[in-house]
Amino acid sequence: MDSRGAISREEFAAFAKRHGAQRAAMKLDTLGKSQQFMNAYESPVGKELLAEINSELSRLSNAILLNDDAKPEDRALFKAYLLIGDSWAAKVKKYADTVMDIKDAANG
Repeated sequence: MDSRGAISREEFAAFAKRHGAQRAAMKLDTLGKSQQFMNAYESPVGKELLAEINSELSRLSNAILLNDDAKPEDRALFKAYLLIGDSWAAKVKKYADTVMDIKDAANG
């Protein structure tokens, strides 16, 4: 199963009935804005890119932790990769939280 899960029409209708059309529209907007990122993130290319970022983060963290005189470029790259990772994690979390809000409301 992917990180999104699947929201059925019935689940979304139950969410809309319970929380109203305006809140349902806001949730749908959040899902729509995140959809392209989630498709790319879960694609083979996205998974490969994430693996490469994780590998580079590991290499740089070892270089920095084990070498007090690590190059400023390595420190800058490390910070940049951390920011990218944090940004991606926030996007995935927001999408997953939105899906779970809808599913919980529909099934609860």
